[in-house]
Amino acid sequence: MVIEQLRQRLVRECPEFNTVDAFRFLDVRGTGEISRDEFIGGVSQLIRATFNETEADLFIARFSKDGRETLKYSEFCDAIKPKSHSVLSELQQRKPGNTKMKISYDDLFSDDTKNLFRDLWEALFWSES
Repeated sequence: MVIEQLRQRLVRECPEFNTVDAFRFLDVRGTGEISRDEFIGGVSQLIRATFNETEADLFIARFSKDGRETLKYSEFCDAIKPKSHSVLSELQQRKPGNTKMKISYDDLFSDDTKNLFRDLWEALFWSES
């Protein structure tokens, strides 16, 4: 329940948040999927979430449909998108604001957005342990 509340708050309270930009910040190499190392590095350094590697590995194993140590965009979205159809619809209508990747994570997202996004990741990791 906490995870779903955080997902919905991220959409309702953070109008600049969108899944494309969030994914691109973690997909450092621009390959269309996030490697284990990109994931661990990005979520710890960029998003500043607290977790351990075991929790990250369990998370990737849970959401990676092909069993590889990577997350595709659709798998990333499965983890963070709200279950509520109306809130999900609102999120899906949002356009990326950083199409050329010239804006930093800190400049694109407000402090409230970054804090909620971090809280969501920590809740997701906590649920894996």
